[in-house]
Amino acid sequence: MRFKPGEIESLTGATMVSRGSAGLFARIAIDSRECSKDTLFVALRGERTDGHNFLTDAWKRGAAGALVEKDGCFLPDFTVFRVTDTENTLKNLGKACTGLLQGTRLAFTGTVGKTTAKRFFQELLSSRFQVEATPRSFNTVIGMAVSLCNFSVTSSYYLLEAGINHPGEMAELSSLAQAEIAIFTPFGEGHLEGLRDVETVAREKMRLVCGKTRRVYLYTGNRCFASIRDLAKSNRPEIVTFGGPDHPSSHIVLEEFTFEPDTVRSRFQLRIGRDRPLFRSKIVSPEVALLLGPAVHFALECGITLPQIVERTEAMVASPGRETLTWIGNGVVIDDTYNANPLSMKKAIHLLDGFRQKGYETWAVLGDMLELGDASDRAHQELIRFLLKLRIDQVILLGAVFHRAADQVLSGDAAGQGVFLVSSHAEGTAIFREKLAISPRKWVILFKGSRAMEMERAIPMEWRSP
Repeated sequence: MRFKPGEIESLTGATMVSRGSAGLFARIAIDSRECSKDTLFVALRGERTDGHNFLTDAWKRGAAGALVEKDGCFLPDFTVFRVTDTENTLKNLGKACTGLLQGTRLAFTGTVGKTTAKRFFQELLSSRFQVEATPRSFNTVIGMAVSLCNFSVTSSYYLLEAGINHPGEMAELSSLAQAEIAIFTPFGEGHLEGLRDVETVAREKMRLVCGKTRRVYLYTGNRCFASIRDLAKSNRPEIVTFGGPDHPSSHIVLEEFTFEPDTVRSRFQLRIGRDRPLFRSKIVSPEVALLLGPAVHFALECGITLPQIVERTEAMVASPGRETLTWIGNGVVIDDTYNANPLSMKKAIHLLDGFRQKGYETWAVLGDMLELGDASDRAHQELIRFLLKLRIDQVILLGAVFHRAADQVLSGDAAGQGVFLVSSHAEGTAIFREKLAISPRKWVILFKGSRAMEMERAIPMEWRSP
């Protein structure tokens, strides 16, 4: 999207207080470090920082102008617009941009798998079409607004990620996205501090469906599936369901999945109507393979052939921090440190268990799962019981919530049961380094925790994927 200075004024109601030399703004940025030539920097006031403090940095990096709330923001040749509230102005600008986009808008939400599902659609559709997507996990109202402002008007498809942690947020996201296709990945416990329980999460997330939504992809295995489906139907879109072999009546079914740890590759089959494509891929868990189904279904409708889809899928590699597997000598490191909640934790531990069944010595280095509200203690206790039930050989737990849960679940000496409670990343690293150095077996070690736990810091530098 490109804006002339006059268009910024007309679209936002801003007052130009310094004309500067800007002729055209080619992109919007809210982080001064991402500013470059022809950027309009939006100075947002946050809880921890104030964007107005970084105006000079944005200017030095080449920004052509800024949207501000404060007076006195003058720099040489810098075009400055003043508004009462930069955050609301940015949201309104994003909403205005939505109406200008010529392609189809697809929006993704769920407790787990949003970014992965988005990436699958992007990988398959981009083989034939111009596709744009919210970067990384820009799934907040602000992140989506920035993305909409930066999209090209003429792209064929726009992929938007929508995440929430408090009531009312999805309504804002929905008004921005105006999604024509909505994809709902599995729902579970996550961000419950502001949303109380899974049922509330589901009801809030269904607000993504709006009057313009013509199709909904819905995971059959979701809790409260029937009520979720009925909520979606209220706007009368087509409902396309997807699920695993335990939900054979779904429109899209993952019929079988086999993972071979020694080659770090999988073999799986999807049923989509009369088609039963067989995939050999670096996708290492059935929960992730399941998310490929809607992307394949949609790509086929868009005229992309099955051979093209299969070839594209086989070339895909994991995103950093999302089930990234790296061989280290006679061991495997699983970097799944991007984030964590009960659903994603169990998925990662299932992957670990697949290695255990092939004779590997298994290690789990786990940090607290945050933002679970009243469900936090119970969820951590259940996860420890799950680890013990699967007989994961060694478990290292970091964080006050995991430590509290271990006190409730474990009887007697924790280390004697293969569980180590550590107070720092370095302490955990020292434990597995010492023991793996003398291990005669092939081994695998999983690193996972909520983003704020920074579990990647427990991975030795020489073990990290490039």
